[in-house]
Amino acid sequence: MNKIIGFLKERSVAYFIAAASVICGLVAFIVYLAAGTNNFVTTHSPTVIVPLVLGMVMGVFSLVKTFKLVLLAQYLAYLYALVSVFIVNINLIANLAYNVDGSSFPVEFFVIVIFAALAMACSLAAGIMTKYGQGGRRRKKEETANV
Repeated sequence: MNKIIGFLKERSVAYFIAAASVICGLVAFIVYLAAGTNNFVTTHSPTVIVPLVLGMVMGVFSLVKTFKLVLLAQYLAYLYALVSVFIVNINLIANLAYNVDGSSFPVEFFVIVIFAALAMACSLAAGIMTKYGQGGRRRKKEETANV
């Protein structure tokens, strides 16, 4: 138990934000797989699935070994996935914008967009907060005295 508490105490805030990014990306991925199709989109798009998976893989990698550039690449993957969600659902958006059949946005669409945006924002925040050479750990007073 003391090892777990010690592990959590020595991690920086950016580490926990990066973990939240992975969780938000996982939620967006699961919801997209479960309910990403509708009357206008009949199949799942690889342009949404691949960036979400890449973002989650880079996120898990950054939790093991923290690199600032991996976190920023994770941000770009989530950004691409978010834009792809809008592009894939453009027929639905256009149909609802012109009120063709009186339908409304499905709740799943908003959940996917919100969690992909949260994953994107968290990975950007973690990338900005991580210092080069920090490795996801807090700097100890002895380390800062030598710098």
